[in-house]
Amino acid sequence: MVVQPGQGIRTVHTLTALAALVGVLAGVTSVLHVGSTSVSGILTAGSAAACTALAPMLIGSRSPVAAPGLLFLALAVGRFLFTPDADGLQNVAAYTILLLLPAFVALQATPDVADRALRWFAAAGLLATALFAVQQTLGLLTEGIRSYALAALPMLAAAAALRTGPWLLRIAPAVIVVGIVASLSRTASVVAFLVLVVLVTRRPVGHRVRLAVLAVVGAGATLAAVWTWVPSYRGRFTSGDNATLGGVAINTSGRAKLWDVVADHARSAPLVGHGPGSAARLVTETFVGIRQPHNDWLRLLHDTGWIGVCLFALAAVMTLVRIGRAAHRTDDAVHWAALAAFLALLVTAVTDNTLIYPFAIGPTAVLIGLSLGSDARRDLPTTIPLSAPTTHHTKGP
Repeated sequence: MVVQPGQGIRTVHTLTALAALVGVLAGVTSVLHVGSTSVSGILTAGSAAACTALAPMLIGSRSPVAAPGLLFLALAVGRFLFTPDADGLQNVAAYTILLLLPAFVALQATPDVADRALRWFAAAGLLATALFAVQQTLGLLTEGIRSYALAALPMLAAAAALRTGPWLLRIAPAVIVVGIVASLSRTASVVAFLVLVVLVTRRPVGHRVRLAVLAVVGAGATLAAVWTWVPSYRGRFTSGDNATLGGVAINTSGRAKLWDVVADHARSAPLVGHGPGSAARLVTETFVGIRQPHNDWLRLLHDTGWIGVCLFALAAVMTLVRIGRAAHRTDDAVHWAALAAFLALLVTAVTDNTLIYPFAIGPTAVLIGLSLGSDARRDLPTTIPLSAPTTHHTKGP
C-alpha cells in the first residue's frame, strides 16, 4: 500500500496529537469506566485493533519493527488464544501498540515533523501538569494522580530535548519535573530527574547552558526541599514494607510480597509462561484490592516465560541501539527524546505496570517512530519533482 506524502504527514500529526491527548488525560481515563471497562482499556483495545488492521501497510516497507518483537507478539497472541481472558486481551493489545505503532509513525516521519511533534509533547506536558495541579487542589479523581507521573515522563523527555522554542516551552522541563515530584511517585521522580540532567547537558554550549543549569539546579533543589520538609514524600522511600538495596532500606509498599508470589508461580511454566493476563489473575485471586503485579518485567516472565522475556528484551535493546546510534551520529533532539522516553518506560516497568498503560506506551511509541523515521529521511531531499524537466535541442544552421 502506498501512502501519499501529504496524507502520511497528516497521519503522523494525528497520531502525535492523539498520543499527547491520551497523556494529558491519563489521570482521567485511568479511573473513568464505561460499564466494567475503563476508558483506558477501551483506548488500548481500539488502538491495537487499528494497528492490527493496518498492519498490511508495513508489508514491503522498510519497517523498523525488530524481528524479535514480531516473534514476541506471535508468542503472546498464541498463548492468549489458549487461555483467553479480559486482562490477557488488554496486555496483548498494549504490546501490539508498543511494537507496531512506531512502524506506522516511521513510515512518513521527517525531521521537520519530528521537531514539531516535540513541541506538541512539551506543550502537552505543561497542560497535563496544570490538570494535575487542578486535580490536587480540588481533590478531583485523585486516584488517577499516579497515572499523571508515568504519562508525564515521555512528555518530559520531549520537552528537555528541545533546543529552541518560546519561553513557555523552555521552562516546561522544570515545571513537569516539579509536577512529577509533587505526585509523590518515587520511581517516576528519580527517573524524571535523571532524564532532565542527561538531556539538558546534551544542549550546545552557549546561552542555552544557563537555562540547562538553572533547570537542573531548580529541579534538584525542589527534590531536596520536598524530601526535607514533606515527611509523607520521604516516607514513601524509607518507611513501610522495606526491601534492602546496598544496605539501604527502601519502601516497596507491599510490592515485595506481590513479586514473591508471582515469581514463585512463574517457575511452574518457565519457558512460555502461563499466558497473557495470568499474572494479573493470580494477584487478584491472592491479594485483596490489588489487580496488577506492579512489575511488568516479572509479568512478562510469568505470562510469556523466559522465551518471551528474552525476545522482548532483545527487541528493546535493538531499538535502543538503533536510536542511540542516530543520536550519536546526528545529535538531533528527537533521537535523544526517544532514547530517554524508551529507557524511562523500561526502567519504570520494574516497579509499575507501564508496559500496559496506554498513556505511557502511546507517547513513547510515537517518539520512537519519529526517531526511526526521521533518521531514515534525514539526508533525503524535502521535495521530489513529479517529472524530469524536458530539454529541447535545436539543430544548428
